[in-house]
Amino acid sequence: MIGGIDEAGRGPVVGPMVMALVAVEDPSALEELGLRDSKKLSPERREELYDEILEVADAVLVKRIEPFVIDAFVEVKGLNRLEALVAAQLIRSVPVKKIYVDAPDTDPLRYAEMIKQLAPGVEIIAEHGADDRYPVVSAASIVAKVERDRIIRRMEEVYGSIGSGYPHDEETIRFVERWMRKMGRVPSFVRGSWRTSKRISQKVFQRSLEDFLW
Repeated sequence: MIGGIDEAGRGPVVGPMVMALVAVEDPSALEELGLRDSKKLSPERREELYDEILEVADAVLVKRIEPFVIDAFVEVKGLNRLEALVAAQLIRSVPVKKIYVDAPDTDPLRYAEMIKQLAPGVEIIAEHGADDRYPVVSAASIVAKVERDRIIRRMEEVYGSIGSGYPHDEETIRFVERWMRKMGRVPSFVRGSWRTSKRISQKVFQRSLEDFLW
């Protein structure tokens, strides 16, 4: 089998990152679906393709990486190292000989080598734009994106509207700030290591301290 790996939710301040591996013995089964990078598809089309991918793929694995894990790696080893570690865990769970990976590193060869050290014996091809070039990576991109979107929707059922979860989204910023003011801490579903979280924390908790002192 050959496989593809991609992630969804690397950049958001809210929610987990999701990584997916899709593996097939016959790549033409995915090529016939007309797959593309998940970011270029509507949510409705992604959901449709998600079901079709599950039908034709020989293996589909998904790994959810929680914010506290992301924070720990960002502060010590970096996010690329975390992605390489999770990619290797996924690879070791499936009998694949070749894996195509959408590289988050500015140096794709360096990222491929990181994975090879953790999952020896498998050919790793890491490239920028692999999610638009190889259907097996496009499939992984779609699976990861659908899984993360579903997580965010479940969160909104509990907490209300979150927005996109990205640092540039004003709705997301307002949501995080309201939560911190109400609960007095950074929520567990928010990445505390992100500059956005630190900025909001400083704003909220510094003002609370000043109100207490005065």
